[in-house]
Amino acid sequence: MRFKQNNPTGNTLFIKNAVLFILMIGFSSTLSCTNPTGSDTSSGSGTGTGWTVTVTAFPTSISSSRAETSGIIVLVKDETGSPATKGTTICVIAQRGGFMDSSGSSEGIPVSVCESITNDLGQMQITYVPLKTWEVEVSPGEFKKLNLPIGSGPDTISASANGKNGSVTIQVVD
Repeated sequence: MRFKQNNPTGNTLFIKNAVLFILMIGFSSTLSCTNPTGSDTSSGSGTGTGWTVTVTAFPTSISSSRAETSGIIVLVKDETGSPATKGTTICVIAQRGGFMDSSGSSEGIPVSVCESITNDLGQMQITYVPLKTWEVEVSPGEFKKLNLPIGSGPDTISASANGKNGSVTIQVVD
């Protein structure tokens, strides 16, 4: 039996987006992550000239084997502290897991998602899952898609908007 990782968006597009995201992180300001005492939420934000991106996860510890989920909220504010306007694009990426696909696509679990803000709050909400889509070769040349747990360990969720970045870490347990 042979496994290969599924890339639902196409290798070329995924690689271009990943390189762009890495470049954006490399030239961004310092990111920080905090975990309030006695709370099961965690936020991290990146700030720079004018814009702030804050990423919050709840809960911050989930089970991979039970495929529990964590809610992710990305809040973007402009230079005046006001919520970013409708149409501002926010991109999120997970290092190990992925995000629930709201379109109902059978292409697997995307590791990155870009969406435009559709509300007056300057925020995007998405659901993180500790799963990764793999293709298993069931017979020569015939593959079947499986969503498999990523296993224990941390997973960092990063978000970017207007060239600024924020991140939060989720602890995945078995």
